[in-house]
Amino acid sequence: MRVFNEDKTQELKEYDLNKGYLELDKLFVKHHEAAEEIKEQWHYETIAEYPNGGKDVEKIIDVPYQAPQEEYDEYEDIYVYIPYTDEELEELNKPSELEILKREQEVTAQAIQDLILTMMGGE
Repeated sequence: MRVFNEDKTQELKEYDLNKGYLELDKLFVKHHEAAEEIKEQWHYETIAEYPNGGKDVEKIIDVPYQAPQEEYDEYEDIYVYIPYTDEELEELNKPSELEILKREQEVTAQAIQDLILTMMGGE
């Protein structure tokens, strides 16, 4: 799928997903006018004639049948690249609560180890 800028005026070949995100959208391609039903028109052509008066004929279609069609607009599915705001980037770069808790756990575990070593007279 093609990727466009926010205004859908320029197709992007390169974009940084660390600085923005893709959003599904549609791009107008073309308007199709309504079409009326066209009935099939045809005629027979004689292929062969026989002495007893018989004939082989073939049906030749001059105008093929066309079903009626309502007017419609044609769209293409695309992605739109939307850059993050400064506030969103700041929020994304903040450590999550889980990361903070993991760091605290590591520091606490190291402190306990140091305390145990000290109590055992190791350091």
